[in-house]
Amino acid sequence: MVSQNWQTRLYPYVLAETSHYAPEQMTIVYWFFQSKTGEHTEPQSLKFAYNTATHQQTQRDLTQLVQKLSQWLDRYETTGEPFPQVSEGSKQCADCSFATRCQRGDDRKETISTPLPNLAEIQEIAL
Repeated sequence: MVSQNWQTRLYPYVLAETSHYAPEQMTIVYWFFQSKTGEHTEPQSLKFAYNTATHQQTQRDLTQLVQKLSQWLDRYETTGEPFPQVSEGSKQCADCSFATRCQRGDDRKETISTPLPNLAEIQEIAL
């Protein structure tokens, strides 16, 4: 679910924490201009309104994650206990860009590169 994605949650959180904007004044919008098949379609968007309750929940979640990370780091530094990992063979490993660092990924992933599109060929969308 995109609304629970950390990018969707973290961007407005950081903006609220570092600006004069209230959470209720923020909305994150994802724009989609072109289909994966290259067909030109009408621009589409997904909007996620932000509010104080969401901001407070994100703050609680971040605090909990930082506490866990601090505990894991402390155990690693004091006893050498490795950081926890998802189970080997997890579906998460297949899409993780860091899988090779865990010796879990397909080594070919590091050598495959996707060429950047020619910017002159990208259709401009008037707003």
